[in-house]
Amino acid sequence: MLNHSGSMEHKHRHSRKPRSKFINTDNQHLVPPEAIGFMGQGAPGHAYLAQVREAETSRMRSQ
Repeated sequence: MLNHSGSMEHKHRHSRKPRSKFINTDNQHLVPPEAIGFMGQGAPGHAYLAQVREAETSRMRSQ
């Protein structure tokens, strides 16, 4: 499909698969369960980063 500038543009209409569908026996050792939750929930509020948030909060208070 051509866009307004005349270059090719691809439109994909695929349904989103859960990230866990991409884990298989060849790569499961690389993906801890926390990582799936981290990607699904979003990084800023995930418990995986609680220690980082606490350290940053402490650092900001001491300034």
